[in-house]
Amino acid sequence: MMYFEEIEIDGQLITVSIPATDIKVGENRAKEVSYYDATGSAQQQEFSKVSFARAFFCWLSKKSE
Repeated sequence: MMYFEEIEIDGQLITVSIPATDIKVGENRAKEVSYYDATGSAQQQEFSKVSFARAFFCWLSKKSE
């Protein structure tokens, strides 16, 4: 089942098709989170601080369990 979730982080309103898979924090750019949404499309979000990227990663991981 696919549905949408929204979250506001770092001044961005992000809409994600849940569940997301292959969620990763950038290896060389720790301020980026990449994932595939429920439509199968590759997505990437960039944040101003590592802490925002971590918060988004945790939120997305929990929503996609």
